[in-house]
Amino acid sequence: MLRELLLAQSSDWAFLMTTGTASEYSVNRTKEHISNFNELLGMINGNNIDFDRVNYLEYKNSIFDFIDFRIFITS
Repeated sequence: MLRELLLAQSSDWAFLMTTGTASEYSVNRTKEHISNFNELLGMINGNNIDFDRVNYLEYKNSIFDFIDFRIFITS
């Protein structure tokens, strides 16, 4: 989820949208990452993890594999 959130928030997508350079692609990528985030959130909330899907998303968007999500959790 963290990876998808960071990818959705990437300034590159917004920059490309505002410059009109590959704006349709940028919009689609932003929507894709938001959708993936929501899909993963639904899996967690529903306590029904599709590990094949998670593995696919981890493979497809393999950037930030070093991130420890726990540093983003506040107590």
